[in-house]
Amino acid sequence: MHERPLVKKNLTYGGLLAAACIALAAMTLILSGCSTLARNLDIVNPSYTIRDIRPRVDIALPLSASSLDFDFTLGVNNPNRVGLRLDRVDFNLFINDSRILDGISDQRVNIPANGYGDVHVRARVGYDSIRSIFREV
Repeated sequence: MHERPLVKKNLTYGGLLAAACIALAAMTLILSGCSTLARNLDIVNPSYTIRDIRPRVDIALPLSASSLDFDFTLGVNNPNRVGLRLDRVDFNLFINDSRILDGISDQRVNIPANGYGDVHVRARVGYDSIRSIFREV
């Protein structure tokens, strides 16, 4: 009578061990497959061009609340054999280690394989940044 519970316990541990081994083997195959896929696709970074710039001046009192806003249209060229999904673009522009411009776009754009797409970006230059630019010039 005492052997039966021991056999059930060993079968349970054996089943759990087998399931863990199968899960690890599956994860190894999936991860190695993803890296092989990325190597075979030969994915490179897209290139970006500025296609359009529309400045807007926002003058406020006090002047420190003023800003210069820009609406950019970035052209994105995708040289890859697969389409790309661009979820977000953000950037910062520094001049002589001074942060001058911040830009962001949360527009989601799908860029086709070997294709082109436009992304609209808003950027803002604050009054203090404008003053430091004029001092540098």
